[in-house]
Amino acid sequence: MNNINGEFVLNKRQLIRFKREIAQSVTVPGLHIKTGFLSIIVTLEDGKTFVLRGNSKSKLLEVSAEIATVHSEEWGDADWIVLDTKGVNFNNYKKR
Repeated sequence: MNNINGEFVLNKRQLIRFKREIAQSVTVPGLHIKTGFLSIIVTLEDGKTFVLRGNSKSKLLEVSAEIATVHSEEWGDADWIVLDTKGVNFNNYKKR
């Protein structure tokens, strides 16, 4: 993760928290955001890597449409979609 606190790898406890928090996010079809200080690189077990980019308050994330599957019919041919994190601020994560 790279946020206002620097660049670091999530520890086991943070990873569990991240999975729980990202799972509550919902897609916002048709919305575009200006990304800023936040970038999260997710590497799946099969080795695929995806980038999530956030705005300065990090309550909205932009993610490759390739990784998301819910409501995909609403995205058309979009390369990126926006997730509303339901108030989660990923800038609160710090190197541990």
